[in-house]
Amino acid sequence: MTLFDQVKEKILLVHVAKKDVPPDSGLKVAKIGFENTIAIPVTPPKSLPIYKKIDLLSQIDVFENISLKSARDLIQTSTEEHYLAGQIVEFILH
Repeated sequence: MTLFDQVKEKILLVHVAKKDVPPDSGLKVAKIGFENTIAIPVTPPKSLPIYKKIDLLSQIDVFENISLKSARDLIQTSTEEHYLAGQIVEFILH
């Protein structure tokens, strides 16, 4: 497999010994040592509210084996509420 030069410029090999990379390959090996750490800025994707609801439901044992249709119905009828830490929430069933 041959990589284009413009692709090779963007690649930095890690966990590879410099001796194992052919000098004429055009590839760069990352420098070792904490002082050579490279931080790559990443913007985390904005999670869609549906994923948050699915994640929450997946952590509740009683919903472990529900069908997709039932999960869809549950999500469609759900509402989001926010509470303060330590706040007592009381539900009254009629």
